[in-house]
Amino acid sequence: HIRLQGFGGVFLEGVWDLPRVDAQAAKERVRELQRWRHEKQPTNYPSGGSTFRNPGNGYPSAGALIEAVGGKGLRLGNAEVSEKHANFIVNRGGATAADINGLIVMLQDKVFDAQGIRLVPEVMGLGMRVGTI
Repeated sequence: HIRLQGFGGVFLEGVWDLPRVDAQAAKERVRELQRWRHEKQPTNYPSGGSTFRNPGNGYPSAGALIEAVGGKGLRLGNAEVSEKHANFIVNRGGATAADINGLIVMLQDKVFDAQGIRLVPEVMGLGMRVGTI
């Protein structure tokens, strides 16, 4: 989350003020994170990362909600809900923005119809409104 959300512009550059850390410790931490990511998230196909925000307030995670409605493996064109983690939409090769957006809306509808929870997308598409809310 950044304060510029809703601004309507494009974020092109930033400056970070990061503390110095031990290089060896930082490399080991990166390796740990990469191992965790490979175990828990789909890394065999391109994706936009987490598709939906977790609802919070004691509700299950977005991935658990999608899995509960049979969303894993659901496909539209070449966009597919990952079998490894249901909150990731992967590009199986040549998926279009329309494929991904359509799958987002389909998942929102399935979860809302079954559980009354409206999933809010984390991903944003340029030139299109991703996942109508």
